[in-house]
Amino acid sequence: MLHKLNLHCHTTFSDGNNTLEENIIAYKEFGFSSAIITDHFYPHYYDSPFSLNLEKYKLQLKEAKHLSNKYSIPIIVGIELGLRKEEILIFNEEVIINLFKTFCDKKKKDKISLTIKILEYLLSFKEFFASILCHPTLFDIENNQKFFYRLFSLIDGYEHFNRGHNCFSDIRPDLPAKLTTLTGFCNSDAHFANDLEFSFNLYNGNSIKSSEDLISWIKTIKNKDLVLKCKEKEFML
Repeated sequence: MLHKLNLHCHTTFSDGNNTLEENIIAYKEFGFSSAIITDHFYPHYYDSPFSLNLEKYKLQLKEAKHLSNKYSIPIIVGIELGLRKEEILIFNEEVIINLFKTFCDKKKKDKISLTIKILEYLLSFKEFFASILCHPTLFDIENNQKFFYRLFSLIDGYEHFNRGHNCFSDIRPDLPAKLTTLTGFCNSDAHFANDLEFSFNLYNGNSIKSSEDLISWIKTIKNKDLVLKCKEKEFML
């Protein structure tokens, strides 16, 4: 069976324009078999209205459980983690909660050193969660090789398309060698619920019903098994 899957969506818990419930309704209307939510977590500015913190994330999980029952659709709540000029999607509720507990009290720390500490923390048990590099900038990659070495060692995939844009033709034409070994995804990065209609991934197989299903799927899906749907056009990498 063919399934639609988007891995990147924001709500009013961070900088999205629609509530969690409005996004879930849109997921249902547009024919998705599961709903993925990834609001922002900025470790350096976790008290910002545009960032999740532990209290907000737990509230979001509680609301998602209620809405999953109300609308009969699995809801997986990850985060978009800010790391300097790059951001990654992370999926595993326990890992995310531990991130909040470990790093939300370090707001005053130097941004660069905190970023490296977070990467090293995540690398120590990367087999337990899935992560995707979203809308890659690869800013000054030549002069930040240690940072990108850790980052590329952590991620399971990357966004080749984001909001309908090819991240490696409009911004940077070449793929770093490490990324060529990983799966490329097409995500809506929805900030409005209607954005979900235009960019997503198509695959054959079982539907995603839980965080565990999603983690396994991200870690095992290959480019040859994925169709990237981007503004009415289809691509395979």
